[in-house]
Amino acid sequence: MTPATGTPLPIDSDLIFNSDVEINLGGMPVDWEPFYIYPGAYWWVNDTSYVSDVYHSYSHSLKNEVFYGYADNYVLPAGWGQEYFVENVVTAPATENTFEASVWVKASQTTNVRLALYGYSPGYGLVSKGALSNDYTISTSWTQISYQNTFGPEVIDISLALLRLPQASAGDVWFDDIEVKLLP
Repeated sequence: MTPATGTPLPIDSDLIFNSDVEINLGGMPVDWEPFYIYPGAYWWVNDTSYVSDVYHSYSHSLKNEVFYGYADNYVLPAGWGQEYFVENVVTAPATENTFEASVWVKASQTTNVRLALYGYSPGYGLVSKGALSNDYTISTSWTQISYQNTFGPEVIDISLALLRLPQASAGDVWFDDIEVKLLP
């Protein structure tokens, strides 16, 4: 769980709130929201849902469902995200901070997913350098994937997105047991 704003971050401890996606309010996972993109034209597009029929641990997961449709001028969910799960980063004196995101994921058929770990700097705005992972090929078995990104001291807020991009045309995807840690 994220420490209070301005509190030094613990090293090698999970910083994500509701990382097992079990806490919900009104049937939606607390602190998790659909992550949107603008795909344009015809694509394999996604819809997001919070489900209890497929999960890695406990009783819920975050799902991306795929369908083929016309998406021009629409904003579509590409996955799930937790924005600013770390705010006002305070770490030991360092020029850089490396964070690692890991998640358990499975698909209804082989497909690709990506992780995005990005930051915000008051002086620069969105810091997306190195934010997007390469494709991970996911099968019908639960698999743990991870991705690291390093931020300079100017980055004070960190966000995470779990992505199944529209152009990856095969299969539904489930995400569960999500962690982000500050590495030593």
